[in-house]
Amino acid sequence: GEAQLVYQFALPPLILDALRTGSSNRLARWAADLRLPSDRVTFFNLTASHDGIGLLPARGLLPEASVQALVEQTLAHGGRVSYRADPDGGESVYELNISYFDALSDPGGGEPLETQAARFLLSQAIMLSLAGVPGIYFHSLFGSRSWTAGVAQTGRNRSINREKLDRAALEQ
Repeated sequence: GEAQLVYQFALPPLILDALRTGSSNRLARWAADLRLPSDRVTFFNLTASHDGIGLLPARGLLPEASVQALVEQTLAHGGRVSYRADPDGGESVYELNISYFDALSDPGGGEPLETQAARFLLSQAIMLSLAGVPGIYFHSLFGSRSWTAGVAQTGRNRSINREKLDRAALEQ
């Protein structure tokens, strides 16, 4: 059950950072330090979910400039950013709201779809190569793009990852 899985929420932003910068140093350093808290649990590795790409687990693993670069990349790729209120009255970036496919590749950037798909598959290969149970989000199986119409309909940033897909269109 879920109680025996340690979610690797730092993994999605670390992979994004590695593919954005072309350097796996921070990702590799994090992975080398992973230790299970007991022999009764394992890791649950994921890159995408119905929520978004949480940045809190990456704090301390990524420099603030890298976090900000991920925010800017998300906005440039048509995504949204969610914030949380800080105790001092300010706000901090909490989550990137964008499909993982679009987080990795600008949908309007003119890059060949084959290149975008290869980058996405690389991100999944990294996730699959780690010890633990892989968690592949339904939309990742189909390379779903960000559903900005959903955000407009609901007024909620997380809707960008929650489009209900048409079965006939998927089968086609």
